[in-house]
Amino acid sequence: MRGRKPQPTNLKTLKGVRSSRINKNEPAFEKAELTIPPKNWPTAAKDFWKEIYPALLEKNVLTKVDLPAFRTLCLAYSDSVALGSTAKRRVFMAYASEFGLTPSSRSRLSGSDAGKAGSAIKDFLLRGFRNGSGH
Repeated sequence: MRGRKPQPTNLKTLKGVRSSRINKNEPAFEKAELTIPPKNWPTAAKDFWKEIYPALLEKNVLTKVDLPAFRTLCLAYSDSVALGSTAKRRVFMAYASEFGLTPSSRSRLSGSDAGKAGSAIKDFLLRGFRNGSGH
């Protein structure tokens, strides 16, 4: 595929993209349901799931077919926290941008909750590569 990857319609809608640039024939999948993470997961992955999953549901970003990718995102977060390696952080950041969870991908969205209080995960996302371990 050439050029940039197309963004999901839900993200385009949040960004305020004009309707002529939105694929009206995009397949629609059933919205994901509120659920809990697997019990055998690392604590960091479960904490990430519990904090981010409801927010994605609230914004209608997460569907049932997105769950495998979201699971991978949670485990990548856990690996990047536990191992602290640059490679693991890059994997996590790549997955996070797919869900609009990085500062740059989020900056292209419009919403009404820009001033909400932070969290450990939000701090991690905002910290990105600035802490010196990601150069």
